[in-house]
Amino acid sequence: MSKARPWACIITCILTIISALILLIASSVYTNRSYYLCNYWGVLFAFSIWSIIVSCLGFVAAIGLAYVAFRRFPALTTLFSGLLVAAVLLSIICIIVLFVNRANVRTKSTRETGFLMADYVSTDLRKNSKSVMDTVQATYECCGADQALNWAPIFSDGKSTPDSCCRIFTPGCGNSSLVSQTNIYIRGCIEPVASHYRQQYSVLIGLNFNFVLFALVSAILGLIFERYIREQYQMM
Repeated sequence: MSKARPWACIITCILTIISALILLIASSVYTNRSYYLCNYWGVLFAFSIWSIIVSCLGFVAAIGLAYVAFRRFPALTTLFSGLLVAAVLLSIICIIVLFVNRANVRTKSTRETGFLMADYVSTDLRKNSKSVMDTVQATYECCGADQALNWAPIFSDGKSTPDSCCRIFTPGCGNSSLVSQTNIYIRGCIEPVASHYRQQYSVLIGLNFNFVLFALVSAILGLIFERYIREQYQMM
């Protein structure tokens, strides 16, 4: 019995370490990819960083718990189990926020794309709307909000788009491109961006949930094992 308990705890700690590493890698990738959009789609960026913090805390706590359980240190077992519980609570907060925002991702995409387009021709050097919108259109192979024609009222000639709308980019390729629409992307950016971010929300929610499951079981087993060890010390 005394041997079964620490090994069960150690095995779940190893699974927690693996899930924390996967969460850390995914969160780091999403943080890097969404950095240029952090002022517009800030929730994913912020909670990708949040997930990095959670995964690091869980990683350290799981390693510590596995070690002290193996060495039978009851006081430190309580400490590292408590740290895992703290990581679980932080991860649950992350899951709730991501889940709520996932339901509104298309509305958010519509609003932010509209803001980017409205500020595209702004002469305010403090705004980076032009570079962000160009990156969005080139990355997602889209043009405008709902469709390419959304750019008509933005440009003074009523028939041009940004060069980033072009299928084959050349300087000035967006001039009068709405006339023939043969060399530009026709679909708008709202749905591709919303779909992409919805997928990233789902991945982070799933990875956080997986981490919560293993970390919580590890913490519970650690506390059970800590109590068992103390009882054994009292009997000696």
